[in-house]
Amino acid sequence: MDINSFFEKKIGDGRDTLFWKDIWIGDICLKDRFPRLFRLENNQEAYVKERIHDSNGSRLFTWNWTREVTGRVLGELNQLKTLIISNITLSEGPSDWKWILDNSAIYNSKLVSTKIDALTIQRLGQSQETMRNNFIPRKINIFVWRIVRGRLPVRA
Repeated sequence: MDINSFFEKKIGDGRDTLFWKDIWIGDICLKDRFPRLFRLENNQEAYVKERIHDSNGSRLFTWNWTREVTGRVLGELNQLKTLIISNITLSEGPSDWKWILDNSAIYNSKLVSTKIDALTIQRLGQSQETMRNNFIPRKINIFVWRIVRGRLPVRA
C-alpha cells in the first residue's frame, strides 16, 4: 500500500523541490523517466526553480547540459518540455501537500483508517471490518490486530 498516493504535491515556486530526484510530476521521478537527459545534466541536484521560469505568460527553461542535446535525447527533451507545460503550474510560495483521498482536501484520520482497512482486507480476501476496543490502549489494539492477522514480527 502506497500511503504517498493519498497526497499530491503542489509545487509552489519550485525552490524546495529537486527537479530530477523528487516525484513532483506523475508518479515517478524525472531521473528515472528520462535517464539519458539526467546523465547529461551538469547539476543533478538542481531545483525546479532553477530549470523552469514563467515570464510574461510563457514558460522558459534553463538547462545546464554537459554536451549538446541531439538525436534521440532531443526527442526526450521535447517530451519532457511537453509534460511540464501541460501539467505544471508554478505559483508563489513554498511547495505544499494536498490531501486527495476525498474532495474536502482536509486530512481525516478516520478516512485513512477506513481506506487502510479496506485495502488490507481486500488483499487478505476477508470481508470483515477491523474491530477496535476503545477501552484498551491503542498499542494493545494494534498488537491484537497483528496477532489475529499473523503479522506479528518474530524471529524465526
